[in-house]
Amino acid sequence: MAETGQPYGRTQYSEYAEGRYEKHRADRKGLSAGEYAAVIQGFVREYVCMGQCNMYVIAAEDPDLKEAIKTYLGDVGDPNIAELQQILEGGGYELPASLEDVASIDELEDINTKASTTG
Repeated sequence: MAETGQPYGRTQYSEYAEGRYEKHRADRKGLSAGEYAAVIQGFVREYVCMGQCNMYVIAAEDPDLKEAIKTYLGDVGDPNIAELQQILEGGGYELPASLEDVASIDELEDINTKASTTG
């Protein structure tokens, strides 16, 4: 249960678990096969999500919807992909997809569609 005044997901016990995680992470030389599979799968999911968000931003007509998607990317997508990239590259692994191939939202042009959030 989240505690009042704390970020969601943090409790009075979070610091202990995070400390143990950091201690053991520093001693590790690489990922186990299961960890590697999970990180690769997470990276690919985030990569696809970034592309989908970009498509929604250029297709949506509602400026509030566009802004909400951009906020989601900045708050969730970008930090997730950066953390997964750090885990992979820090362990000497190749990324499963190049981040250079992903266009930023600022590089995209709007397209004229009949897409709408109203029925």
